[in-house]
Amino acid sequence: MFFRFLLLALCGLIPLSAQSILPPPYGLGWGDPPGKLIQWAKSEKLDRTEFVAGKNPDELLLTIEAGGRDLPNGSEDRIEARYHASRLYEVKIDYLPQGKTVEKMREGFGKMRKALVERYGPLKKGHHQQTEKSQVATFSESYRFQATPGLSVTIVLTQVTDQLRHRGEATYSLIYRNEHILSLSE
Repeated sequence: MFFRFLLLALCGLIPLSAQSILPPPYGLGWGDPPGKLIQWAKSEKLDRTEFVAGKNPDELLLTIEAGGRDLPNGSEDRIEARYHASRLYEVKIDYLPQGKTVEKMREGFGKMRKALVERYGPLKKGHHQQTEKSQVATFSESYRFQATPGLSVTIVLTQVTDQLRHRGEATYSLIYRNEHILSLSE
């Protein structure tokens, strides 16, 4: 039975790519050129910024924002897409406070984390840091699901609190990353 499966897979009749397990959001595909996201931003009349560092011209950072409102069809505030040699390898979705309390942002982070667990299974706890300096406290934590080595989704929460003024702000981000795209162009 195993040999039959292996033969079908080698002939291309059964896809073995883990990339289909963890596709990037917004209907994008790993390795897509930036034009697809640019066209979507234009059609939705969204702000976009393209950044290419002079020291690394093969890298493109494309940022899409809705000018202080949520992006269409969701509660996302900003999308950052990273391209290497015009191939998509990372998509970061930011959820920004925009008038929301720290508690609401932490609640949103918790719901997103729960949704990721329901979709992909258990998440591995990643970075966890808490510091306090000059009456400013910072807290960050992350969780990650790795479909296969090099293909992952990470959720990150960052919170900063001014303890003197009793004010704080929190953001969280969802980061889809496919490092295999980077190795294709080496």
